[in-house]
Amino acid sequence: MELFREGKPLTLQVTLVSTDSAAALKPKSTSPQSGWFGLTVEEIPKNMRIKGLSGVIVAEVEEEGVAAEAGIQRGDIIVAINQKRVANLNDYGMAMKAAERKGSVAILVKRGENSIFFALKIK
Repeated sequence: MELFREGKPLTLQVTLVSTDSAAALKPKSTSPQSGWFGLTVEEIPKNMRIKGLSGVIVAEVEEEGVAAEAGIQRGDIIVAINQKRVANLNDYGMAMKAAERKGSVAILVKRGENSIFFALKIK
């Protein structure tokens, strides 16, 4: 089958990848992620990263969500999920997908000078 555009042949370039390598080709997300346990998170602002913080910051907590019931608050910084460090939104998304399959998650947050563990279970 030939494709034409304005009477000229159209050339298409196709790259085939396996599903394993397709994930590696996806760009890292910098937009907020929401949905898991009633949380919306964002990348930590640059001025906070300069101070040595890593993780993702809780931007919103759904009032009736599992996270709100557990006590997670807007402004908390999620630094680990199920004992795995979270450095960015990509890490967060992968960890939460794994937790979702299990039905529960242990989240370590930094709130001010305190570190707090939260155990959440999908209802």
